Amino acid sequence: MSADMTTRSVYLAEGRLEVAAATAIGRREDNQDAWLVSQSQNLLAVADGIGGLRGGGEAARIACETLDDSVSRGHFLDEAIQQANEAVRRRATELGYGEGMGTTLAAVRWDGELLRLVWLGDSVVMTFSSKDARALTLDHSMVAPLVAAGELTAEQARVHPQRNVITQALGVTTANKLRPGLNYGGLAMGERLLLATDGVFEKLTPADVHQVLMAHDDAADCVTSLIDAAESSGTRDNMTAIVGIWRGPEREVRSSPTEFTLTR
Repeated sequence: MSADMTTRSVYLAEGRLEVAAATAIGRREDNQDAWLVSQSQNLLAVADGIGGLRGGGEAARIACETLDDSVSRGHFLDEAIQQANEAVRRRATELGYGEGMGTTLAAVRWDGELLRLVWLGDSVVMTFSSKDARALTLDHSMVAPLVAAGELTAEQARVHPQRNVITQALGVTTANKLRPGLNYGGLAMGERLLLATDGVFEKLTPADVHQVLMAHDDAADCVTSLIDAAESSGTRDNMTAIVGIWRGPEREVRSSPTEFTLTR
């Protein structure tokens, strides 16, 4: 198996971050994921159009395009995601979909000092070093708070009947109720940065992903191997990933909701 599309490696953050992206349809009829790699804005994003709603793929594309445009006009990520939400809702109204058009979004931007994050839904941002895997996002989902509170284990959450129910998403959440997650962090030399839609983790664990990403020293090889591994695991959903490898000076600043134990 192979990814439907893989980009060549490009460099962001003044040459410090080597980046590549890949996507695959999985066992769905179409691919409703979208992704963004903007060298000019040092901006990365993945979006996962909500299945079961009309126009999920278009919602994901609009979210990425609006985010890029908003950041290019000088807006911060928290403002840009609000504008992306309004753009998706506006398009849904034009098509007569009401609030039946939505998408997740997870984005990272290098601001010259740190990686700034914003997200809605259950697309994830993680970092991987030789020793650990860290989540920089916390899903807006029914099960994530239960895991955080210790009421469910990660393994129980993976098979929970409400594991795919998200509580925040662009297009289906009104502006006054939109609560995007915000975070920031730094990377050490050689550390991997991952943005991924939830299809990547449908069958793979963080330990599985860690093993794949640390086995390659090229971002394009990393992301292609990751999508191949997700497909081989039996993932049914669309899967999209962006992998970055930090090549510049170490940035040790961290603000991480979750540290995963790399056991299998």
